[in-house]
This record gives sequence, C-alpha cells and structure tokens, in this order.
Amino acid sequence: MSSINEKYAELVEFLRQNSAENAKRVVTENSSLMRHRDDSGRLPIHWASAGGCVPFVEFSVADNPESLNSTDDSGWTPLMIAASAGRFDVCRFLLGSALCEVNHKNNNGQTALHYAASKNHLSILKLLVEADGDVNAQDKYGASPLHRASSQGHLDIVRFLLSCKRIRIDLSNREGDTPLHLACEDENDSVAILLAQNGADLKRQNKNEKTPIDLVRQAELKRKLLAFIED
Repeated sequence: MSSINEKYAELVEFLRQNSAENAKRVVTENSSLMRHRDDSGRLPIHWASAGGCVPFVEFSVADNPESLNSTDDSGWTPLMIAASAGRFDVCRFLLGSALCEVNHKNNNGQTALHYAASKNHLSILKLLVEADGDVNAQDKYGASPLHRASSQGHLDIVRFLLSCKRIRIDLSNREGDTPLHLACEDENDSVAILLAQNGADLKRQNKNEKTPIDLVRQAELKRKLLAFIED
C-alpha cells in the first residue's frame, strides 16, 4: 500500500502538470490528502496555484474556504505563489473572493505585489492593485514593489506603478536607497529616466551619503539626469 507521502507526491505532479481531473481522482481516493502538508508546509492548493490548475484551486476552496489564505512554512499564500508564477487565472479567481488577503506578507515581509513586480507580471500586478493591493508595502529590507521593479529594469511595471495615485516614488529601503538609486546602480537607464521624469529626487542621499547620480557609471545617463536638476 502506498504511503500518504507517495500519494501526495503523485498529486503534486498532476497539479504541476495542470491535470485537474487526475488530481481530483487522487484526492477522491484519499480525501485526507486535501489537508496534507509536505515538508515545506504546502497544501495541494499551493501546488495547484503554482501549476495554474484553476479547477483544482476552485475545488480546494469549495472543500475548505480557509485554504484560500493558507500559508506554507515560509508564509506564502496561494495568491503569492500564483502571482510569482504568473498564473493570471488563478489570481483572478482568488481575488474574486472578499476573503482573499491581498496584502498578506510572508516571512520576508513581501506581498504578492512584490513578486508580480519583480517577475514582470504586469497583468497580475494590475489585478492586485485593483483589489486594493498596497503599492507602497515594504518588506523586511524596506523594499517596495517599485524598488523591485526598478532594480530589475521592468519599465512597464515601473510606468504602471507611477500611475498609481498613492505611489511613494522616493520611499527608502533599509540602506536608504530609493527606487532611483537602484535603477542608477543597476544601469537600468530607461527606468532611471522615467523615474526622474516623474519627479524622483535626484539629490536624495542614501545611508552611504550617495545620491542616485553618484551611482551612475555611464556618462550619457549622468548627463541626462543632471539636465533634470538644471531644469
């Protein structure tokens, strides 16, 4: 007779393959699997969210509404996993529930918005913002979604976040760096210029007393940014 861990591994593989019918067959044979957690503390709904298996996510929530916001050992909810993996349809379903905690933070203080921003999932980011996601949420390092997108050079994400009325463009992280500091340091020229065009503070100093311009290595970008100060 197969152990529950073996059956759970079989279930996880079906969920990763987005094979809802096979997954449902496995849990029908052993209903205890629906509340079984693996070594990372993940329930089947976590794996279904990672695999984009919407029918099984719906099945899980119908079976146990509390699974909607269930967390694994790292504090990740199904929404956070789906946002990170780029599973738009899963995110849309989860956010359709008034019970969904859009601003839940994991053990590192990061929200679903952080992951949508850093992984460049614009459509999911928009869903999260429409669901009252906090665009200024800061993780334990002080980074906001705008920090994450700016450091990664995700221009469309940065542009959308800047269009949000509540956005704090000069929010500082734990090192005193603003999104503009990070864009300049990581040579994301287009992002740096966009931030400057939208009023980011070019004279703000971080904890090392460096301004964004101090971190620029390319003469052409420095020239363009200095022009904003002169204007």
